[in-house]
Amino acid sequence: MRLLKSALIPRIAGVFLLLIVLLLTAIKAPAGAADEPPQLRAGAIQPYRLGPASAQAGRGEILVVRFDDRPDSNLVRQRLRTGHRLLGYLADDGWLVLARPVRSTAELADGPAHIIGVVPGSSRIEPQLAGRTGPTDVVITAFTENDLTAVITAVNAAGGIVRQPPSPGSRSFRARLDSAVIAAVADDPSVEWIEPEYQPRLLNDAAGGIMGAPSAHSFGLLGAKQTIAIADTGLDSGNESTLKLDFRGRLLRAYGLGRPGVWSDTDGHGTHVAGSALGNGASSGGLLAGVAPQAEIVFQSLLDDAGGLRVPFNLYTLFEQPYADGARIHTNSWGYAGTAGAYTSASQDADRFAWDHPDMLILFAAGNEGADQNRDGVIDTGSVIAPA
Repeated sequence: MRLLKSALIPRIAGVFLLLIVLLLTAIKAPAGAADEPPQLRAGAIQPYRLGPASAQAGRGEILVVRFDDRPDSNLVRQRLRTGHRLLGYLADDGWLVLARPVRSTAELADGPAHIIGVVPGSSRIEPQLAGRTGPTDVVITAFTENDLTAVITAVNAAGGIVRQPPSPGSRSFRARLDSAVIAAVADDPSVEWIEPEYQPRLLNDAAGGIMGAPSAHSFGLLGAKQTIAIADTGLDSGNESTLKLDFRGRLLRAYGLGRPGVWSDTDGHGTHVAGSALGNGASSGGLLAGVAPQAEIVFQSLLDDAGGLRVPFNLYTLFEQPYADGARIHTNSWGYAGTAGAYTSASQDADRFAWDHPDMLILFAAGNEGADQNRDGVIDTGSVIAPA
């Protein structure tokens, strides 16, 4: 046995080592795989030619750059040569760089860099804008807040108007452009994205039973010491002293965003959503309790006088308000019509707040048109509406 351990084991180890080497060789990415361009929502990344200045040289071009060692954003900034500027990240492992013409990657950055290609202006326009004619209301997003002045200048130069300027901390604003000049505005390298101005609409709520709420309740998980914020049409009577028993005594704060100072629910949707989320079932003898029947409430009424939804253009501010009141869950049973499968400026606002406030859980309804065409038990992403 000592002979087996000293002589045979090393041979077995050698065989395993050979197998590992062969396996790693087999799964090694094929040549050029690292340089395959990311798939864009609109259009495609165009080839970049090293050497003479291109048509965009005066303003620079937006390049997709990858580094073999996958550095973070701080290291990418350090590696970029003078005259080039980091704009942001593009999955997978790509970095958007506003670059002057270069003759080699060494003129662009230090380290093992690869130029994947150029992101043209046409790839920064939501496809739904194609084919439109005449004046069009759009939302335009700049790459950085410092780029906003240049973008607004481009809008004015194209004969457009700024309908709502960007709010502090936001990179987006509302504008009206003739459809014929949208492409020209998108060609400005300070423009990250142009999309239609989507209108919010109400969505239905899923039953607590589907989510397994009764099982959670059986373990005593009832939402005690938690604060849930809800942004919807309104809450019941809009008067704390006459609220239904299902909510009474648990309202921390209510805001009237659609009708200043008024948060009553003349539509009924918001009250329904609140009951699903945290009603205690008092009006039904406990039969129709919500998911978190002991949680406290911060309510933001979005209903306006015309029966529509008045949602803050910068969603970041929608979440900030109840966060300051102590809410760490924010639920929204509404979304923007016509955005199935889209990642919009509103989606970006929600993601930015979630990134800045990791202790806040933001929830959005997936939409009323959710479909599972491949029957894998998961709603297809192409049927989910923004900002979800």
